[in-house]
Amino acid sequence: MRAVLPLAPPRPSSAEAVDHLIALLRHDLGRVNALILERMKSDVPLIPQLAAHLI
Repeated sequence: MRAVLPLAPPRPSSAEAVDHLIALLRHDLGRVNALILERMKSDVPLIPQLAAHLI
C-alpha cells in the first residue's frame, strides 16, 4: 500500500490568513491612521467627521 502525499501544503483558515495579514501590516496601518489624524483638522465640519470614520 502506498501513501498519498499532498502536492501543496495545507492552506490556513480564513481567520489565520487575516491574522497573518494584520500582523504584517500593523506598523504601516498605524502610520496611516496617525497621518489621517494629523490631517483631519479642517474648518469644514464634514472633513473631521469623515476622517473619524476611516480610523
